[in-house]
Amino acid sequence: MAATLLLLASCSEWISTEPRHAITDERALDDMSGIEGAVIGMYDILQIGSYYGRDMFVAGEMLADNAQLAIANSGRFRDHSVNAIGSGFGEDVPVWTSAYRIINTANLIFEFLPDVPDGTPARVNQAMGEAHFMRGLAYFDL
Repeated sequence: MAATLLLLASCSEWISTEPRHAITDERALDDMSGIEGAVIGMYDILQIGSYYGRDMFVAGEMLADNAQLAIANSGRFRDHSVNAIGSGFGEDVPVWTSAYRIINTANLIFEFLPDVPDGTPARVNQAMGEAHFMRGLAYFDL
């Protein structure tokens, strides 16, 4: 009987909590620190190995015969060294997804940046310029 009373008397507020691992775009980009974090996130995408972290440079060098395939290679770029790849870099899906992630982030910055209450003109212009550059670079890569 005591256990039943304890269960019936419990608080429902503990059960209905907001998820902490995911927030909406409006909440993430509602201040200047969120906008600047999104700008840093665009640069972080560039570091991915299948994007500017490796493949954008190595694949072109392999196709132009400026680089040679080493015996210790892990099996990557084997088709590039003999110019026998398909329509892309062979692993072009990560390049596309990375570029479109940058474009999406830049578009979100353009949408929410004018409504940021704590942005000084210098910080707003800096974030806007970097988002324009990153979106242009991603379109160029595509």
